[in-house]
Amino acid sequence: MVSNPRIGIVGGGFAGLYTVFFLRKFIPRGLDITLFDRNNYSLYTPVLHEMATGTVHARHVVIPIRKVVDPREVQIRCEEVIRVDVDKRGVETPSGTFTFDHLVLATGSEPNRGDMASLGFMFGVAEVYGWQFKGFPAWIIWKAFKLGMLPRLKNRFQNVADWMITLLFKRDTSKLV
Repeated sequence: MVSNPRIGIVGGGFAGLYTVFFLRKFIPRGLDITLFDRNNYSLYTPVLHEMATGTVHARHVVIPIRKVVDPREVQIRCEEVIRVDVDKRGVETPSGTFTFDHLVLATGSEPNRGDMASLGFMFGVAEVYGWQFKGFPAWIIWKAFKLGMLPRLKNRFQNVADWMITLLFKRDTSKLV
């Protein structure tokens, strides 16, 4: 008897979940799929800034993997992968070593836009793509980045107006949303 092809997917983010959806849609039977992720949820990052500003509830940003992937069809292992052996198509976790016929590495990425901080009234420090700024220019960079993260045009206009008042009257009138 021929066994089903075993597919291991490392990562429960966009690429990992899309791989599961694709395989389940186009090859609905005959696959043994195992999904590895250290978390039991997937973080929907495109609306993360909206959650931070209170326009979207956290339940729309943090999605339990078991709600989008049927555990009866896909084995979900919520544990960290310690080592990957590409040649043997295997992964090592704290609970053991698993080998597969096919291995998909969908671990994602970590964006690095630099480090920024506002250190007081119209003063900041920033390092963006290797360039270092301090003082007023860094404060402007920090404000522009913050402005770009706001979800609605109305919020952006309100923030620009607050910043203009701050610049004109030397007094910070902005408020936390």
